[in-house]
Amino acid sequence: MKKEKADFLEVNELLNRVEKQHEELRKLTGEGESYQHLTKQKHVTVYTDDKKAMKFWEE
Repeated sequence: MKKEKADFLEVNELLNRVEKQHEELRKLTGEGESYQHLTKQKHVTVYTDDKKAMKFWEE
């Protein structure tokens, strides 16, 4: 299994995509909070399929 490094911008792009999908779900259900608070953190923890955490720090 080849592991690739991802920079902060790539992670932020993925986070934005997830946030858009979540906003659509919130419109349908009328509940929950958005993921906006994650963009204000210094790092984001992403869990891979093998449950190991990778941290991406803002540069």
